[in-house]
Amino acid sequence: WGLFDQENQLIVWLMLKDTGLKFYEAGYMVNFNFWRQGFATKVLSDIITYAKAIGLAGVSARVQVENFISITLLENQHFRITEKIVNLSNRPITLELILQDKSGYNNR
Repeated sequence: WGLFDQENQLIVWLMLKDTGLKFYEAGYMVNFNFWRQGFATKVLSDIITYAKAIGLAGVSARVQVENFISITLLENQHFRITEKIVNLSNRPITLELILQDKSGYNNR
């Protein structure tokens, strides 16, 4: 999905993708012209709301190790680091948000 301004300029790109792994993966990229305006926080919150609405048990996100701003944003949305792999190929950190426990109660 994409969010555009009135001049049809892309503000933010977002996704919720079935990767065949434990959880669907959430993703977003904000056009640098729109950084620090709350768009990433808003779309991530909307992705989480949508994931809950369609009954997903959790959502994951992969972030480059040096992207402290996105890691902080995800942690502020209650994602927790579940895997951290740093090697020559600069593999990302994986963060997960558990939306429902086995009893169906919301953990967020």
